[in-house]
Amino acid sequence: MGKITSALKKAAEERLGRIERIAQVRERDKVIIKKMRESKVDAGIITYFDPKAIISEQYKTLRTNLLSLNKGKPPKIIIITSSVPGEGKTVTGLNLSFVLAQAVNKPRVLFVDADL
Repeated sequence: MGKITSALKKAAEERLGRIERIAQVRERDKVIIKKMRESKVDAGIITYFDPKAIISEQYKTLRTNLLSLNKGKPPKIIIITSSVPGEGKTVTGLNLSFVLAQAVNKPRVLFVDADL
């Protein structure tokens, strides 16, 4: 019985540590979110509304890196996933979809957002 109690206690401590780390990240993100709200630009699809923004350029860099990974043969499927809700999977997927659709070779892009 002691081993089970010890394992449960350890798991609870690990979970608490993860929650504290997430809280620290979210505090930092609050500053960024506040600035984005003040900018009058939809923070969700920045690549569409402000294609010259620094964030848009970063998505274009990601696009270039993804398209050049396999010796010039673009990937057929790109999956963006995470175990924690609210980390920006949808926003990242949406922005990446926009910049992929704007690529020179005009690939077909289908964006699917699903919660399991």
